[in-house]
Amino acid sequence: MARRFDAQGGNALKQIRDFLDLSQDGFAALLGTTKNTVARRERGEGEPMLTLSQWLRLQKALSDKGRQIEEFLPDGLPDS
Repeated sequence: MARRFDAQGGNALKQIRDFLDLSQDGFAALLGTTKNTVARRERGEGEPMLTLSQWLRLQKALSDKGRQIEEFLPDGLPDS
């Protein structure tokens, strides 16, 4: 199952990446994807989606710094 970000999802992903102080390479490694995919999603190309595994890894990285994914999304959790 993949979680879908809204139309501003690329912006939310960039905000999360910036908060985690990760390069696109580092963020891609965290999510198990490629730098090119991260760059495309941040530019709004394609629909940003996270698998459950990616969602959990991202949530863990954020919770380690005292934050939650929901804080970065414009209207809370997206509909699936």
